[in-house]
Amino acid sequence: MAPGLQEIWTGMFETVAFLAFTLAGTAGLVAMGLRDQRQARAARARLLDDAAGAIGCPRTSLGPDGFPILTGCLADGRGVRITLIHDTLVTRRLPQLWLSVTLADPDEQCPRIGILARPTGAEFYSAVHAMPSRFDPPPPLDPALLIRGGSETDIRAVRMAAPLLAGLFADPKVKEAVVAPSGVRIIRQVAQGDRAAHVVLRQARYEIARVPRDLIHRSLAEADALSAIFRRPHVLQRDAEWWSVFEEKSCSSQDLERNGGAPIPYPSQPLSA
Repeated sequence: MAPGLQEIWTGMFETVAFLAFTLAGTAGLVAMGLRDQRQARAARARLLDDAAGAIGCPRTSLGPDGFPILTGCLADGRGVRITLIHDTLVTRRLPQLWLSVTLADPDEQCPRIGILARPTGAEFYSAVHAMPSRFDPPPPLDPALLIRGGSETDIRAVRMAAPLLAGLFADPKVKEAVVAPSGVRIIRQVAQGDRAAHVVLRQARYEIARVPRDLIHRSLAEADALSAIFRRPHVLQRDAEWWSVFEEKSCSSQDLERNGGAPIPYPSQPLSA
């Protein structure tokens, strides 16, 4: 074979070999990426597996983002909805995974009140920003909290719940508490994204395998306490004995069993303002 033709064939062979190696490497990377994605989705879907034991009649489904949605009820029949909120909206902050626990306790006369910690305006999941009235946080609440309510909300209702809310927001992981006629919702941080995965790969990886059941119990107890305060019959009275009645009477078990044990269907839409 002539030297010139041999050089051409040698060059073509090297090019084909390089392309084959590149394609094989690319295919391998794609396969690894798809495998990691499947594993991540499977792990994400199991995040609320332990939480199912905290409520009755648990039912789990997957949201559009692949995170689980857990619904069920308490022993007295009140509906429960537990979701996870994947928050990557704020660019100069690590991804946040929020735990949202909603206790359905319908009461048309209940005022609308929302409290938001460390507000940035980027809380797409929050119901507080849509509420029309704003209140200054009464003592002993942190003055930095954002408190809003419906047009019907009386500031005395906020003052009444201030000690309980101060204890709730003493936990720096608590982000939001909302009381509305449909129920009570508490949102808190459950995990923060891995810094290396976020900075280098622009991915949200959370170092958590399961949401602890104790955290679900705690959130449900806090929601129940808020519900008990705002749904007591005398809370909505606007007479001269309002404060004395509140201070002298304590919540009874009857206040928490108004539904007679009948299950309450959870609304199809999230808790709104």
